[in-house]
Amino acid sequence: MTASTQEMADMRTYNVVILGIGFLFIFTAFTTCGNIEQTVVKSLDNATFTGSGYHSLGIIYGVFSLANLLALTVVPVLGPRFTMFFSGILYSGYIAVFITPSTWSFYFTSVLIGIGAALLWTAQGYFLLENSDVTTINRNTGIFWALLQCSMLFGNLYVYLGWKGKTEISAIFVHLLFFYFFFLIGKGSIWSCILACPFLLGLELSFCSGVYGTCIGATTHFGDEAKALIGISGIVVGFGEIVGGGLFGLVLKNSRFRRTSVVFLGMVVHFVAFYLIFLSIPDDAPVVFHTSPLHTPYMSPR
Repeated sequence: MTASTQEMADMRTYNVVILGIGFLFIFTAFTTCGNIEQTVVKSLDNATFTGSGYHSLGIIYGVFSLANLLALTVVPVLGPRFTMFFSGILYSGYIAVFITPSTWSFYFTSVLIGIGAALLWTAQGYFLLENSDVTTINRNTGIFWALLQCSMLFGNLYVYLGWKGKTEISAIFVHLLFFYFFFLIGKGSIWSCILACPFLLGLELSFCSGVYGTCIGATTHFGDEAKALIGISGIVVGFGEIVGGGLFGLVLKNSRFRRTSVVFLGMVVHFVAFYLIFLSIPDDAPVVFHTSPLHTPYMSPR
């Protein structure tokens, strides 16, 4: 390998790392927001706000699915770098709504972020391919995914420390939290600028990113720590995704393991996880807040 070829390979790896860091900032804000937004919405002392976090996530992922068709034609024209930067602005708008919430802006930015998500992930795919070849694509995908999933750790740790021991979420804390998220998405968009889903996957992502955390926060069997445990849950999920993403490239280097084998293993693990959640979380947890008692789960969560 010549010196110029090595320099090009190093630059491509650097680009992939920067891409991962940019997404880490963006999704530290957005993923944590999705995890807690229904709990935050139910805690708002605002008579004019009637929005639902569940409805918002439904709009986001519904528009996301449809907008993927548009993204395939837009990204090649705008280029992946500018597209990711523009998408980061749309993500910032969604987070900013929570600072001074209103129903119409909440749902309107849900539509915008659905479009932004389609553009962002399509551009990410283009950029990752531009900086990979057949020998590095698995490694680069693993690097990117591991960095991305670190976002699950930092945002949820902040939620855990801030909500520990709290049964009600104050307006001041909500404002500070979403100002922090807004700042992170701005950072992520800048990193992207420097770089100058199937149906079942959508259901799984919606559950993990919005419903599961809400269920934990609403489960009175956890006592006063229930809302703080939303953060712990996100941290643990993020740790698992980091490990999985990091191992992804390494496992596929062994010819005995193919992508289908990894997907099948993930499917089995998901089945087990969802069954345990079914046993340990009350069936009315997604819709009941601040009322006692909840339905009794099949298996005590304590």
